[in-house]
Formats: sequence, structure tokens, C-alpha cells
Amino acid sequence: MSDRQTSLLTPSIPAAEYVRMSTEGQQYSIANQQVAIREYATTHGYTIVRTYADPGRSGLTLKGRHGLIQLLTDVQEHHADFQAVLVYDVSRWGRFQDTDEAAFYEYFCRRDGIKVEYCVELFRNDIDPLASILKNIKRVMAAEYSRDQSMRVRRGHRRVASLGYHAGGRAPFGLHRMLVGSDGTPKQIMPKGTLKALQGERIIFTLGPITEIRLVRRIFRLYVRHGMNPRAIAERFNKDGHRGPNGRPWRAQTIYAMIDNEEYTGTSLFNVTTRPLGGKQRRNSRENVLRVPNAFPAIISPGLFAAAQLVRHDRRRWFPDEQELLARLEYLLAKNGRLSAPIIAADRRGGTTDLYRRRFGSLLQAYARIGYVPPPTNTSSSEWSRRSWAFTRSLRTRIFNIAEAGGAKVRRPRYAGGVFSINHLRLTVSAAHYLPSPGLRRPGWLLLNRRRHLPDHMVIARMDRRNEEAVEYFLLRADMIGRRRIKYGDEQFASWAGYRYETFGHLMDAIMMRATA
Repeated sequence: MSDRQTSLLTPSIPAAEYVRMSTEGQQYSIANQQVAIREYATTHGYTIVRTYADPGRSGLTLKGRHGLIQLLTDVQEHHADFQAVLVYDVSRWGRFQDTDEAAFYEYFCRRDGIKVEYCVELFRNDIDPLASILKNIKRVMAAEYSRDQSMRVRRGHRRVASLGYHAGGRAPFGLHRMLVGSDGTPKQIMPKGTLKALQGERIIFTLGPITEIRLVRRIFRLYVRHGMNPRAIAERFNKDGHRGPNGRPWRAQTIYAMIDNEEYTGTSLFNVTTRPLGGKQRRNSRENVLRVPNAFPAIISPGLFAAAQLVRHDRRRWFPDEQELLARLEYLLAKNGRLSAPIIAADRRGGTTDLYRRRFGSLLQAYARIGYVPPPTNTSSSEWSRRSWAFTRSLRTRIFNIAEAGGAKVRRPRYAGGVFSINHLRLTVSAAHYLPSPGLRRPGWLLLNRRRHLPDHMVIARMDRRNEEAVEYFLLRADMIGRRRIKYGDEQFASWAGYRYETFGHLMDAIMMRATA
């Protein structure tokens, strides 16, 4: 019997392929990856039954990689109709800066009996110790490549920016991006979202529509010469029907950002912010910002911009100091008998809640400075939040332990508060905490329903009025709970009488009955 006849008689193994391409070159194009994956599948007895793709996506993080996220979701929710995942090489799986993250996602699949195999790597696709060492080395190399590539690109951008050209990002309100040739000859205005086609071309800023230019100049005049604050300017512009950036209404934060933007003086800026690989964007100090004056036409004069910075500096100096803020808190406490975020926000003479958090670290720390201890049921208290999560975790753990002791297969959630399963039954656990709300007519129970994935059923524990113990349990269908944050009264819990269980033991009997049905 020939090899071809033998392969026809041998049942093939269903497999999925995962492909990803960023902007690194045609050697990593999705079509090329698929050719190599299909050859590997034919040689090793696999049949491709599903494709997960992330075209034009970076491999630094999981965020935005909808193909890989869907693959992991299908594995977690037992929707995978394949026994293996075929990937071109280690770098296509990801260039995670923490190599343990790449290993975790692979283990996540392998734990459910689904292998991840790399088609062009020289090491064997098994859990052999030598293969594991080589695989981890390849992960480190993939991560290091991203770091080296980032440094090279940043050096190139800095050189371009030092010549007065725009090195990336959107044009500020009132300015447009213009494409110029290698000799500086203007070519065309670049629409939003478009990129230059030739490597020798450059982009500079140029003046935008005259209506936007007049609004920018008016903002600086109102702020410097008329003493209007950004909130008042935004309200006036919205009342007059002027549209802000991207056609949206004006906001105080938008005005603040424009007042701080030195590009309106014709100065090109680079390295204002930095985003580490896979990290959050942060603002750099003024000493690290590259400035190129007179790089493009100015909308306002440098003198007017400097005057605006002086005005803002003077206004910052008059913000209340810590003692003034604490004195205001003592006044509000004496007046209202208690303190809360809404009470502070309604006080026009004191600081905002954000100001208290910036000065003291949190509202609780500000309260402690004046000797005020909020009640444990106050929803603004971090202690209340910790107690809430502690109870929920404890209840979920009890459910896991009893279900596993009863012989059920339990799949624990990937994140706190996530969906877990007992056999085929998918569940979440939430606690309805008592909320006295003195400012409202009647108290109630607050239920937070923040779920990334919809479960089959929800376990809800209704807490006592001290938020210490559960007084009753409910096992509800997920579609019976609507909004993400809702306050229930006694009448709502009474309407769920058919789903009510007095004790935890009765609740577990109902869960196991549904899980084994």
C-alpha cells in the first residue's frame, strides 16, 4: 500500500490556524504564513477547519488582537471544534515583553487538550525539556526584536523631527498636515487618517480653515485678556454653535490642552509623550521635549502663548492649600453630619473630589486627616469595596470546592468576577449589598453586574443591613438582570421568590441539579 493510500485511510486531526501580520514585511504576510501552515498540516495529518487572523496587529499585547482573543474565548467556552492550533512561528503567536504571558496563553490551550504547534521552528512541538528551553529562547528573541525595532524607529523619528518635519500624530485644531517632497515642495493636504506613500516624502503642519484659526486666537484672547476660564469658554462656544475638534462639543479639557500647546506658535514638538512597549502613555518633562521654532506658520504669537502660561500659573497658585481644604471638609461635616463625594462635589467654595484625591491620595485619607470615619456601608469607602470583593471571592470558592467534591468538572474564571463553569453550566457570583442612602427616600440593595461575557445563570447573595452575612440566595437566569449598576428594593427580591434559596446548601443543590441535567 502506498503512502498516499495510507494517508487517505488515516483519519485527519481537526486543527485551527492562527495568523498575524503587523507591518514588518512581506515575509510575514498572512498568505505566506498560510502556505507554510497548510504544508505542515498536510505532512503531520491535520485538517484546517478554522482560521483566526489578526491582520495589521502588533504582537506586543493581547489588546486589539481580536483573532487571538476569539480563539482563547472559544477554548474557554468549549466551542473549539479542533484539537490543535497551528502557528507559523513563535513571533506570530506574540512578541510579549513578558515571555511568561506568551507561555500562559499556550498553556491555557494545552490545559483544555488543544496543542499549539509552530510550523517553521526547528524545535519539536512537545513538552520535552530541551524544546521548552529553545521555545523560551525564541520568545525572548521575539521580545528583544521589538525593543530594538522600537529604538531604531524612534531614532529615525527624532532625526526627522529635528529638521522641522512632523514625525507622527494628529494635527492640532486649526492646523492641517501637508505632504511635501524630499526637496520641500508642497504636494497636497493630507486628509485625516491617511499616510504618506513614499519613504522620501515628509509631512509638515500648515494653517487650517480660517474659521478654526479664528477660534484658536479667540480662545487665547478670552483666556488672557478677558480672564475667562476654560469651562466658561467652552460653554460660550457651545452656546454660539461652534463645533470643536472632530465636530464634537467643546469641553474645558480641550481648551486646557490647546492653551498648553506650543505648536500654535509655529514650534514643532517631538517626544512630548512616550508609550513604552505594551505600556501606558506618559507625559515627558519639558527638558526632554525636542523643540524646533519657526517650523511652520504660527497661529498666535510667542508672546501671547507665554502670557497664557503665566495666567495659568497664577491661577494654579490660588488653588486652596491642604489646610484650607481640610477646613472646608470640617465645615461640610458640621453642616451635613456626614461626608460623601456628592456632598463635596456640590460645594462651590471648596475643592473638587479630584482635587482632594490628588492632594491626599483618596477621599478616605482626607477624611482621616480630620478624624472622620465613614460608615462601612458608604459606597465611596474603599473598605466597603474590599469587603464586597472578599465576600464574593469567599462565596465563589465555597461553590468551587463543593462542586469538585461532588465530582463535577469546574473551570475557574480567568479574572476576578469572571464567568466560571460547573460541567456545562456557566455561572457568575455577585453580592447585593445594602445601601442606606440617607439622601434618598428609601434604602435598597446595590448590585453591580459588570460582565465581559454573558453567563447562563447568576448567583446573587442578598446581604444583611450590616453587609456582613448573606440572608438569602437567588439563582437567576442571566437575562433577568439588565443594567450594569442597579439598585433593588424589597419588592424586586419578592418577585424572585421562585428562584430564592434560604441557605447555601439549598443553593448548591439547585446548582448541581442544573449542572448535571
